[in-house]
Amino acid sequence: KGVRLDFINVHEKGVKHMQGPETKLEPNTAVILSRTRQLLDHIRREHPRFQHLPFMDGEADPKAGWYISRPYYSTAYYPAIIAKITNQQLQVLGDGEHVDVRVALQCNAFLGGWDYRTLLTLFQANHHSEGIDFHHDNGLGFDMVKKPVLNFYSMLSLLGDKRVRTDGDNDRTADLGVLATTCADDQVAVLLYNSADDPGKSGATKVHLQLERLPFSQAM
Repeated sequence: KGVRLDFINVHEKGVKHMQGPETKLEPNTAVILSRTRQLLDHIRREHPRFQHLPFMDGEADPKAGWYISRPYYSTAYYPAIIAKITNQQLQVLGDGEHVDVRVALQCNAFLGGWDYRTLLTLFQANHHSEGIDFHHDNGLGFDMVKKPVLNFYSMLSLLGDKRVRTDGDNDRTADLGVLATTCADDQVAVLLYNSADDPGKSGATKVHLQLERLPFSQAM
């Protein structure tokens, strides 16, 4: 009886502040993780029959409001923090709490400028106070330019279909992280990221990457 429930999809973002660009609130990946764990605890406690369903965060964005201008959306900061959020969900919730995490998505399928939460930026578009006007062409038209975040999704598509264990820093929420995968018996793909929540933070980190027990005897 009733409606079948096949999966659970939530929308948990890093900052839900919807004010304009003057706000000082910036992304906080720990907030996404904390609120998601609270929700999962509620499901286990109040609806235990649903606790093993496939789970996903359909809008795991670092900040709410795609139209709120932020200069880091056009830089490598944005794809790096997406990698961090995704890996946190897989490692902390999937590996650590045995949640059937399927995917962590971001809500960025919009058309906008460099500073909007989009995959592409519109170049030579007509702008007005409420966004972009496609109805009044000034003869220049517009073009779309790829942002670094789109390249990140291309990198994700090159990862394998099976995650493998990684050893190193025991803090699964650390800024430096790794997502290691295999595909079939002859391919290994590893993604490294270094992502601080604070967009103003800079620096470099030395990394020693060692691959062991590879599924093949030699590289091509």
